[in-house]
Amino acid sequence: MTVAALRGRKERSEIMTDRRSFLAALGGAAGSAAFSGCSMFTGAASDYDDNLAVILSDIHVCGDESLGRWLYTRRELRLRIAEILAMKPLPRYVITFGDLAFKSGDPADYAIAAAEFKALTGAGVKVVHGTGNHDRRKAMSDYFPEASVSPVKGRRISEVHFPSCDLILLDTLIEGEVDGEIGAEQFEWLNATLAGRTRPVFVGAHHSPFTLKEGTTKLVRALKNSPTCAGWINGHGHTWEKRPMVSWGRDEDVIRSLQLPSAGFWGDIGYVEFRAGADCAEASLIEKGFWFNDEPHPGEAIPETWWAIVAENRGQRCRFPYSRAHRTYRAAN
Repeated sequence: MTVAALRGRKERSEIMTDRRSFLAALGGAAGSAAFSGCSMFTGAASDYDDNLAVILSDIHVCGDESLGRWLYTRRELRLRIAEILAMKPLPRYVITFGDLAFKSGDPADYAIAAAEFKALTGAGVKVVHGTGNHDRRKAMSDYFPEASVSPVKGRRISEVHFPSCDLILLDTLIEGEVDGEIGAEQFEWLNATLAGRTRPVFVGAHHSPFTLKEGTTKLVRALKNSPTCAGWINGHGHTWEKRPMVSWGRDEDVIRSLQLPSAGFWGDIGYVEFRAGADCAEASLIEKGFWFNDEPHPGEAIPETWWAIVAENRGQRCRFPYSRAHRTYRAAN
């Protein structure tokens, strides 16, 4: 047996394999990740960090008491909020990237979520909510009306402004369907908005570019044509994943794409710290666990693959340089 295998066996043998011990073991790797690789703004100490946002996605909080199996999503949301409130300084923003509701926008889901998020807004943290395929705009706006007035009719579009960059959160929800779309009117608005930006800007939505009805080509073209677009961020997949969005042609370019973990349903469990620097932004994964399809049950042995995924994800980051330089294509002689 290899040294690495022996070390892994020793680490796991020191920890009981029920859910409580599994999460306690992960707790040692949790907490605020160090920011590296970018020049940061500096300023006087404050209760809030204007350059920092915590991003949550795919919370799926369950408000239906009859669905006992899934009520743990409430606890996981409460844990994420407690972890955010323990940060010093506090993030200026908490941004959710859709699927706040469990299945189909039940008002009971939003009622519970609204009650939990009051702890953040009460602490002075600005909270911005995006839509996912399991959300419903009307019910969501009844509890979270802040984005109900939007530049595109029928869409909940939000913008977040950091000292060095902006984030545009699109609405890709098609109510009743799993896949999403940006739609012609929202695309028109996005192109016009990007054309007028002189600051670095990030674009995001619940859906992955690879699950949009328009496909990736149209989106990549829109992002590539903006010289200040620094990256794309999405939820929906429940796993931390970094991918390049590639544009082919005479001007080659790559847009960085980041997929977010689930805040507490299934998949990678945790959140992302998004820090805006002077010349780049960096997203850091705060991994709290991994499970599929639901949480580990008391006394249940934790699969080796779960341990491996968590171990490999510790310390993961995604760096987004603001500078964009196209590489001119050279055909073979």
